[in-house]
Amino acid sequence: MRLSAEECTVLWEFFIYLCFILASTQHTMKTNATTMLFLMLCFFATDVAAIADRENHNLFLFSFHQEERVNPGSLLFYERRDAVSRFAEVGVSNELQSESTLSPGDHITLNLFGDSTLSAKVQRTGTNVNGSFYFTALLENDEGYLVMSTTGNRSLGNILLPSGDLFYKIISDPLSHNHYLLDMKPRERDILESSPPVSSSEAEKSDAGFLLQGYNIPKQYIQKDSDVVDIDVMVVYTPSAKAWADHHGGGIHNVIALAMANTQLVFDNSQTLVNLPLVYSSSVNYEETGNTIIDLLRLIASPQYNPFGSSIWGGYAIPGFMDEVHEMRNTYHADLCVLLTYTHDAGGMAKKLSSILGAPQHAFSIVRVQQAAHSYTMAHELGHNMGCDHHKEQNVHPGPTQWVNWPENLWSAGWRWQGDDGHFYCSVMTYASGLYFDDGISHTRVPMFSSPLIHYKGVPVGHPEDGDNVRTILETRHVVANYRVPGMALVSTAGVTEIALFSAVSGGNIDACDDHPVTQRGLVWDTRSFPTLQQHAGKSKEGGGDGAFSSIINNLEHSTAYYVAAYAQNELGTAYGLQRFFQTPEPLIAYVSTTNAQWTRHNSAVAGGIVTDGGNSEVYQRGIVWSTRSNPTIDDYAGITRDGTGTGTFQSKITDLRPGTRYFYRAYVSNYAGTNYGVQHTLSVPEVSVYPNPFSDRLDVAFYNESQQEVVIVLANLQGQTVKKKPVQQHGVVQVSLSLGNLPEGLYFLSIQSDYPFPVSAVINMAY
Repeated sequence: MRLSAEECTVLWEFFIYLCFILASTQHTMKTNATTMLFLMLCFFATDVAAIADRENHNLFLFSFHQEERVNPGSLLFYERRDAVSRFAEVGVSNELQSESTLSPGDHITLNLFGDSTLSAKVQRTGTNVNGSFYFTALLENDEGYLVMSTTGNRSLGNILLPSGDLFYKIISDPLSHNHYLLDMKPRERDILESSPPVSSSEAEKSDAGFLLQGYNIPKQYIQKDSDVVDIDVMVVYTPSAKAWADHHGGGIHNVIALAMANTQLVFDNSQTLVNLPLVYSSSVNYEETGNTIIDLLRLIASPQYNPFGSSIWGGYAIPGFMDEVHEMRNTYHADLCVLLTYTHDAGGMAKKLSSILGAPQHAFSIVRVQQAAHSYTMAHELGHNMGCDHHKEQNVHPGPTQWVNWPENLWSAGWRWQGDDGHFYCSVMTYASGLYFDDGISHTRVPMFSSPLIHYKGVPVGHPEDGDNVRTILETRHVVANYRVPGMALVSTAGVTEIALFSAVSGGNIDACDDHPVTQRGLVWDTRSFPTLQQHAGKSKEGGGDGAFSSIINNLEHSTAYYVAAYAQNELGTAYGLQRFFQTPEPLIAYVSTTNAQWTRHNSAVAGGIVTDGGNSEVYQRGIVWSTRSNPTIDDYAGITRDGTGTGTFQSKITDLRPGTRYFYRAYVSNYAGTNYGVQHTLSVPEVSVYPNPFSDRLDVAFYNESQQEVVIVLANLQGQTVKKKPVQQHGVVQVSLSLGNLPEGLYFLSIQSDYPFPVSAVINMAY
């Protein structure tokens, strides 16, 4: 066990207090207490003695220091050697390379050059997953910072004094591993400004609709406001980034450790209550395009999720380039993921958070490896991942963040100010160069997020209404810290397909933890955003297990917007995938055409229609309507047929027609949207033709015979007596001549006896 200086001081004061108590106790109690005190003193004696020894001599940054030189030409491994004003070969003290010999609270003398000696107090130490030991220290009088990392026998460090416009770099030769102290101007560092973040308005479109942010945080994992949270970070790097870092940058692991330490420094200085542990780092087999936005889109797109609506963006293929990164992230439960690239177009880029409920599938950023170790670029990009934005008055992509569900937040923006020393400073999220502001004044960036509650050089580093990114981080940190909860299932929501008036189809994919199997999975949907098992219009249950599943979203209303998300439950709680937005369509009318009537008889005809388009709902009725008035309808007709359902051709028999009458008829089709009609047609019903009328000795009769039974033509007098009867054998068109020469004059009635009704015709015999 090893205690820090502060802990040993407190312990020593406690021992003195015990001694004071012993002086006033009885003899027996005093003996027992003295024995206990002796054992405790023995237990801690080593640490107390060590602290006392270290308080008597300072730790030095360098164990040796050769004569300074002003010609940096020999620093062939260092690309920015032309910006070095002087340098010296140095040896980094062994005491500064291990947690066993350096702790928070320790003091370090920075024996730089002959005219420059500073002192610093250690704030934070640690050893990351790569075995890199790192520490940050605050320089005397809060003037600046020392940040340093050691991996193996190579160290990398920065000493920055913003107010003094001083910057020192400690770096090693990649071949000899000799270390050098470089004196440079802060503005001569190789630092590019970040590109504007990818925002929801540019990237969150999908073929199923607008894709809003997701959520997968069980309630039991949401800490109290006062709790410090761990936001786990994974850093991956391209082969080109590693090659540059190993040869020019002090080693890839040192670059990662220093970038993380600088970022942690920003979060600590800003009082965000956030720790940023590095949970994993690895190389990823990817070659940079030279376009950071394309590299970022490819980083974000995964096999299950491509938020950019197409596999091509700006002429570049997007998905399928870094799928292994998503597998690594899930394996190591990383909340945020950073890719280091070797590039020259931008310092970095990130997907900006725009939902207070989080966006785990968007928690990615890119940082240019050439500046990762000696800038606050990583802090800037992770700030975007947590909802922070640039200064409102920037002429390039100004803040604040445009929140989709936090409209009152207008304070997510950076800040700039003039200190009481007369110098100009800006927060991490603000572009430093005066080129980005109308006033043309360049500012020195300090490791702080904007906040009106924090001061630097006697002035607040933010504004309660126009620059308070810390307030935003304090609200979003719990959500981001739970993007990847160990043991919780990882859930993705499938796109919405087969969208109909009252139903749709979606599903999801579940990546479950073996120790905490999924007991239930399915979909939840609602007309309100972010449906849950507690708030929904409907849900499906597809049983336990992992892998892909599909569900029908039913009992919907037409012409209505819905949100749907996949869910998975295990013993730890419920996880949700990204919600997807879709809208059920308006009902569409069906279309039908009317076919011409055929086989028109004295009281019937055959017509029909073709349903060419059923609309987007079931055709539940179709047929023919007719009337003696124009434009008959299903509510106003002389007759109607009902000839089944669905699309296609149908045939209808128009019946109960009156001979010699003109009829209007048309096809109709009915679905959920209503009833639609085909073009109106007309038909005239033929009468039984009896001629001549009046007759003398002969009468011709013409009609159409459809009957399969016996048909008889009957002529009767006024007394109803049959005077002539003639059976008809032929079918179809019938033309019969009746010989009637012996009939007396008078009025007669001609009828046709058949199982089909025929009208009775009155005829007059005028014998000559």
